[in-house]
Amino acid sequence: MLRYAFKNAFRRKNIAALSIIGIAIGVSLMTAMASLSATITDQTNKFAQQNLDSITVQQKGQLIFTSQINLTQLYNITVLEHIEAYSAQVVAVVQLGIGFVNPQLVGLNVNNDTSIGGPTSNIIEGRVFQYENECIISRMGAEFLNLKIGDNLSLYTPDSKLVNLTITGLYETSSIITQMNIYTTLTTARLFKLGFANDTYSVLLIKADDPANVNQIRSEIENISEEEGLNIEVILFEDQIQTITQYTGTINILVISISLIAGVAGGMSIVVAMLMSVIERLKEYATLKATGWQNTDVIKDILYESLIVTAVGGAVGFGIGLLYLGAVSAFFNIILNPLQPIVITQIILFVIGMGLAGGIYPAYKASKVSPVEILRGA
Repeated sequence: MLRYAFKNAFRRKNIAALSIIGIAIGVSLMTAMASLSATITDQTNKFAQQNLDSITVQQKGQLIFTSQINLTQLYNITVLEHIEAYSAQVVAVVQLGIGFVNPQLVGLNVNNDTSIGGPTSNIIEGRVFQYENECIISRMGAEFLNLKIGDNLSLYTPDSKLVNLTITGLYETSSIITQMNIYTTLTTARLFKLGFANDTYSVLLIKADDPANVNQIRSEIENISEEEGLNIEVILFEDQIQTITQYTGTINILVISISLIAGVAGGMSIVVAMLMSVIERLKEYATLKATGWQNTDVIKDILYESLIVTAVGGAVGFGIGLLYLGAVSAFFNIILNPLQPIVITQIILFVIGMGLAGGIYPAYKASKVSPVEILRGA
């Protein structure tokens, strides 16, 4: 029966080909999305582990790019015990004029940023900026925006003055949050922040000497803030990680939803294909039943045919998905997480389930064929 089913599965080549294409599209999307989702989650977890010693101080009730603090007033904070290093930064949102990209322009002191392990400590090509008309961007950001070292970024300040920044280096980062950030000097960044004096900053990033001491540092900063009447708030990375986890969780849900929709759409194609096949072969099934086939034999044949077509489509889709992941990895020069055995098993089970679901109704319809009525109608 398997040989008979295999032969009939591809009898109508056009119908079989369309079914295989539909299933392949769904499975390829599932394959690609599974790897991308795992990569996002893994990078988020790694970033979290690397930043458990991080503390952020900014204006109370403000976002990082709307915050405004005076570092002179915060001097007592910077000399607290257990603070290993700190970096005061100026953050502004700018428009590149390349699509709808609005990255953050971050001004910082290179020595301070390097001491906390910031982007200036992870230059992988070129050099860090040295002058006010220079900047660095992430390697992924450069590839996404089709930029390279030596290119100029033309930015307009809030008072419509043109500022040209030359890219001098590319940095590497595991944070999806800072992938599109542009880093430059404090003086340059302040051009994009109206009312920012030389001692005004957006945020103070602190690195503790040990993750176990971050809560003690936060308590001491809050005491200083209360005593001196500073309008600041202290944010630990462990507080931020919940928001980041929710963000990545939302992305993962969206990714899974898209892949499932694509998979279901592929499953519908096998239902249509098998129904068309059954309708065209009603007389054939009537003859088989007249010669001894039982209803269960007809059902098995249709299910076998559906599973065979689905398996071929699934294999093709899985291959296309792997090729797509390879292309993404090569184009963006990133390392994507390999598919885990459990994910591959889930895809295989989904393909089997899709094949069974796609063949059930056509198989039921074929099993109800009455040999007498069909052959009499012939």
